[in-house]
Amino acid sequence: MIPVDPVPSATAPVPANTAPPVVPAQPAAATVTAPSVSSLGLFLSNLVLAQRSVRELAASGGDAAAFADAAQQLVGNVNANSPASLAAVLSSQQAGLAQAGISVGSDGVLAADQPALEAAFNASPQRALSALDTAIGALAQAAGELQPSSVAQALAEDAVAPAAAPSPNLAELSVQERAAAERLAETRREAQAALVVNEQEDTQQQRAAELQAAEVRQLTSTREQDLAAQALADRLEAARRAARGRG
Repeated sequence: MIPVDPVPSATAPVPANTAPPVVPAQPAAATVTAPSVSSLGLFLSNLVLAQRSVRELAASGGDAAAFADAAQQLVGNVNANSPASLAAVLSSQQAGLAQAGISVGSDGVLAADQPALEAAFNASPQRALSALDTAIGALAQAAGELQPSSVAQALAEDAVAPAAAPSPNLAELSVQERAAAERLAETRREAQAALVVNEQEDTQQQRAAELQAAEVRQLTSTREQDLAAQALADRLEAARRAARGRG
């Protein structure tokens, strides 16, 4: 009999304990965080606008409703954008803000309503406007002192703060940033215009001083000439008298 080789199986045997293939893990989706925007610049810009409104009211006389609107803008700005480090300044201005119809809470939150603001203005418009202007000035000065270190402070806060949730409306955030930038640009333009006016006033004062000095020099010169002429006339008169005496 002719020997016949066995036919190999179509499928290779599979080991009993073969592990399933390892599927590479998908990389985790990158966490999207909203851009961090410092509110200090917006706070300062709104303070400048508020102080301008108060001073315009003081110049024009204003009315209770307009005063209440300006005060409410300050309250909203402080509560939304004021740095926590200004709590002591707010506490020091508590009495003055009360004269304007604004109360300061123990947590530094301002509170005011339309009737209280209008009542404070109607009781004494000048006192209410002066108190509000003084409080705004104190806040602006204290916030301005924080400006040089605001960048480092913002970076430190970002380093320790948890990741923020994505902004639901990035277009609205861009509009707010543009509005803040426009306010800051307007403030810079006003400061530049004020500087030009001051320089012009200084030049006018300098010219007036120079004219006054020239007038004084001319007056002094005229007096000296008068004295010299009078001395000459006296000498001539004396000479005539002496000639007559000899004749």
